[in-house]
Amino acid sequence: MREITKKIVAIVLGAFMVMGGLATNAEVATPSYTMIIDDSTAIFSSTDVQAESVVIPRWSMHQITAGGRGQNIKVILVNGSIAFSQAAGRTLTSVRSNWYYDRTNVIFAIRNASEAQLTKGQKYTIGENYAIEVLVENSYHGAMYFVFNGNFEVRFSFVPNYRMNTNALVVYRINSEGRASQVRNSRYENGYMVFTATHFGLYKVVYNPVLFVDIENHWAQNVIEQSAARGLAHGVGDCKFNPDEAVTRAEFIQFLDNVLQVTRMGRGFYPETDIIRSTWEQRYSDITPDEWFFVPVTAFGERGFLRDLAEEKGEFLPNEAITRQEVAAILSRVVEFWSWRMRTVKNFYVEIFNDHADIYFAVQVETAVRAGLLSPYGVGDRQFLPRAYVTRAQAVVIQSNFIETLDRLAN
Repeated sequence: MREITKKIVAIVLGAFMVMGGLATNAEVATPSYTMIIDDSTAIFSSTDVQAESVVIPRWSMHQITAGGRGQNIKVILVNGSIAFSQAAGRTLTSVRSNWYYDRTNVIFAIRNASEAQLTKGQKYTIGENYAIEVLVENSYHGAMYFVFNGNFEVRFSFVPNYRMNTNALVVYRINSEGRASQVRNSRYENGYMVFTATHFGLYKVVYNPVLFVDIENHWAQNVIEQSAARGLAHGVGDCKFNPDEAVTRAEFIQFLDNVLQVTRMGRGFYPETDIIRSTWEQRYSDITPDEWFFVPVTAFGERGFLRDLAEEKGEFLPNEAITRQEVAAILSRVVEFWSWRMRTVKNFYVEIFNDHADIYFAVQVETAVRAGLLSPYGVGDRQFLPRAYVTRAQAVVIQSNFIETLDRLAN
């Protein structure tokens, strides 16, 4: 590890304006920071431990992210941190054909939302909830000189009420009109709310507990509570979740669709829209449009995710309990579709399981495990149990694995 401390007096080329009041035309942001290079990450922090923001020269960051020796970036702030991969960080510093741009600074800040700067819609949406602003800016005379592309990880200090179940804490992004969208991978970790996102701006923390009386001390209790608080998993009535009950084929697809939103897909891979198709053609002989699972099953079928389980116009058997290898077959097709966003676990082969000869969908199992969606340890004791039924608790864990995989900090 090597440490480089730089205190640089900025050359004032004109009024330096930054949205949100971090700097104005009356006060020019002056770089003053510490940089530590640790393995593959350049860690920046302010020399003023009480500073609300960190100001870094664009050219300095560009040298860090450019070329074959490019580093990831992490900015430490008084109340949290913002982290970027090398590729995402490079978009903050990409060179434009502007002589002044090379002399600008990048300003990072996490701060409490200022009511005076909120729109009426934002104030209404925030209500009594705690809200912050995540600001990352690079401007000269008020003009932005980068278009951010990628995602970033935010950690900010949060002190929950002692009565709160921290599994039920959820972060929402709020746009300029006051519309809130859930940040599904948000979570509480040791005094911080943590999430990855693709947009800078306003975020709020919401406490949304869902009580189930039959999951206390269950091995999947935390994951079930987190999923329920985000609206991704629902109970069966009477405040029960039935975590060890076998999940049907149709129910499992609904669990997946709650995360992947295949029924809302347009032409894009992962649209942020609420548009749902009004008409769907019947695809399987035993699923009619009047059944609750018609749309999700049909949507998954149209995308080819179910082709290992049923042929078009054939039977799908939606009310049959789904087996572990059938789940792997669906997951492998989803991985193919989202391959550009999936991680890869190398050197895994089904032969590690003593019962590998019983696995009909062996290749699909390997694909699902390598993508991080199924455990490489199976059910323990080097057993996969391909014909064992998947439980509701296990389905929620797969949901969580999808969120962790798809929403991780991109490389």
